[in-house]
Parts: sequence; structure tokens; C-alpha cells
Amino acid sequence: MNGEATNQVSPEVGIARQAKPQRRGRRRGQQGSIFKRGGAWTIVYRKPDGKQKWEGGFAKKEEATNRLGVVLNSLRENRYVEPQTILFRQFCDNWMDKAKHVLKPKTWSWYQSALKKWITPQFGDWPICDISRAAVKSFVDSMLSNPKLGRKFVKNTAILLHRLFEEAIDREMIAVNPARKIKIKADNGEDDGALTDERIAKIREDLTKVLVKLPAPVYQYILCASVLTGARRGELLGLRWEDVDCVKGAINIRRTLQRVPKKMLDGGTFQNVERLGNTGLALLTPKSRKSRRRIEVGPALTSLFERMLSERNDCPFVFQDEFGKAIDPDRVNKILRAAQKEAGVHFRLHSLRHLHSSLLVEAGANIKQAQARLGHASAMTTADIYTHVVSDEGRKLSTKVEAALPFVSESLASGQAKPATSGFVN
Repeated sequence: MNGEATNQVSPEVGIARQAKPQRRGRRRGQQGSIFKRGGAWTIVYRKPDGKQKWEGGFAKKEEATNRLGVVLNSLRENRYVEPQTILFRQFCDNWMDKAKHVLKPKTWSWYQSALKKWITPQFGDWPICDISRAAVKSFVDSMLSNPKLGRKFVKNTAILLHRLFEEAIDREMIAVNPARKIKIKADNGEDDGALTDERIAKIREDLTKVLVKLPAPVYQYILCASVLTGARRGELLGLRWEDVDCVKGAINIRRTLQRVPKKMLDGGTFQNVERLGNTGLALLTPKSRKSRRRIEVGPALTSLFERMLSERNDCPFVFQDEFGKAIDPDRVNKILRAAQKEAGVHFRLHSLRHLHSSLLVEAGANIKQAQARLGHASAMTTADIYTHVVSDEGRKLSTKVEAALPFVSESLASGQAKPATSGFVN
């Protein structure tokens, strides 16, 4: 009995011997903790090495609960990844270098400028996992209070921050996006792009005055095509004759012409960019896949294309300068500003796109038709562009838009703008 007793392990000794394995088991089966700290929620759990880990900055308890659930599941399944403490500056440099293969040159350049002037000076030396929502919101608020910065710029900067943090989440560097749901309220005194009836009437009147001041018919054609199709400046300047269907009365938007800094075009770093010789002009894919579309045009614009086609030279572009070359987008803006100054008026070229949208509504287009025409519709694939059938409805809408702008139609037909007194028919 005594011998057997000496071989038995007492309950206390057994518990002591099993203490270490039980600690590991408790980590895998732990519940973690959630509590409010200041104005945000924090979670606490133990990592596989037994050390306690805190993660804070959650705006809502639900977000903290969801994150804790993800962490605990990863611990139980032995796939836990330690949040990295890389500096925000290092992360941005790495991401921007790789982003050249997915971003357009001007977008990349804008990102680089915003990072250099605003974002990196604020957060560059912070570990990316330490940037909280409160810090991001304070940064955005400080930008909004800067009278030199427009709200659109601040909004775009906040969007960039959100995109960067989303990428950091994908790389498992952070748990939540501190730039999530950062709302920037519109300023009542700021132009948000919407046009009132008075503004629409004013642009119509100003357009008649500007057309007669333009130095060459081609610039009249560009403005007329802009208001009659709703196409963007770069989309029109990037039109090649292969994109024009005079038989069915339509144009295909497949590319956009932009001016890009030459140093960004050297070496072919950016993809889907077709450089025009050694110039700073390049053809890029449209603004988005939704922008690849087919636009029906009315009889006046179709007749213009037919006349231009009969007189075409070796240049593949529909709109050409006096040397038979593609027209620099910056030159269009420069000539338009000069004509506006001489006419004593002012409007953005992009305003003609908004005017077209308003005219579509007047012509009886529903929202879906208007969005499709402007390139804001649901997804379109490249195949859709080539197999799309021109609709009678689209052609009728184009004819009604032209009818609403008789002065524009007359300019297209004659190749020379008539006196501004011709006006528009309301």
C-alpha cells in the first residue's frame, strides 16, 4: 500500500506539472477582453508567445467585437499574424512604387504630391499600426480649416488615405481602417457641379458668345461635340476615325488623350499608356471601365463627321491642329480661356458635360439612359463596345438635344459660327 502510494501523484503536483500546457491551452481558448478607453474601444488578448496584446482605436463596440473574433479564430487555428510596426512613410513608398503598374500617370503624380506635401509630414514617422481614427479625423479637420484648400482636394486626400489603409489591411499590417467613414460635409457656398435652371440658361448664352471668338473651326467643333455628346475633353481629343460610325450615327469612346510629364513616360513604367512619339501626349484607357461606351449622335454632328472624313489626311485623329497633329488638351483650355476673356464670359469646359446631362432630361431621357450616355452606367465590357446596337431611343435623344441648340447645329453645318445674336431656343 505504501509503495503504491509513493508512486501516485497528488492532485496538487499533477496540476503543477500540467500548468504550462494549460496556459497554452487557455491562450487558444481565451475569450479576450473589450473595453472603452477614451472615445474608442480597445481589445486585449494573448499572443501565441503568451504576451498580452492591445489593439485600440475602434469607433464602435461592434467593430472591436468583430476584430476580436477574427483574432481569436486565428489563434485557435494557429494562423495568427503579428501586426507589423512598419513606419507609414516606408509603407507609402513601397505601395507607390508598385502602384505605377496599376495607376494612370496623372493619378500617380497627384498621389505623390498629396503624400509629399500633406500626408507624410503628418504621419510619415508613425508606425502604421499606431495611426488612430481620431488622429486621421483631426488631420482632415485641420485641412478643412485651411482657407487655401478646397473641400474637393481635402475629400480626395481623405479618399487616398482610405485607400492606403485598405491596402495595409490586405497586407495584414493593421486591423481596421482609421480613415473609414470620414465624412466631409459640402459647403453651401461651394459649386458641387449641379446646375440650376439659371446657370443652364447662362451657359447656353455664354456658349453662343464664345463660339464666334474661337480662332479656328476645329475648336468650335470640339465645344459643339462636347455639349452634344456629353463626352469629356480627353475622350473627344482621343477619338480616331475608327471610332466614328457615320452609317449608324455613333462614336465609340475607347481612349482618352492626356498631357503627361515626359519624365513619367520615359522607360514605359506605366502600363496601358500609348505615347505619341517623343511628346508629352499619351493615349490612356478611359477614366473607368464604365466610361468605355458608345454614344449615338444626331444628324448635324453626323454630317460634320462625314464632311471631315471626306477631307481627312493621314492623321488618325478626328480633331487635329493646323499641322495635322493631335490637339494638346492644355491648348484647348488656353484657347477657350482667351475666347472667354474676349467675350467677357466664363465657364468650364466640363460644364458643357453637365449642360448635356440637363438637356437629356429635357429631351425625356430617364436616369438610366442619361448615365449610360455619360459613362456612369452599370458595367460595360470591351465586347459590349463592339457588339452594341445603336438604339432608336438614343438617336431620338441626340436629335432632341441638337434641336435644343440650333445655334450649335448651324455652326456645325456651316463650319463657321454665326453672330452671337442668333441665340438659343429655350
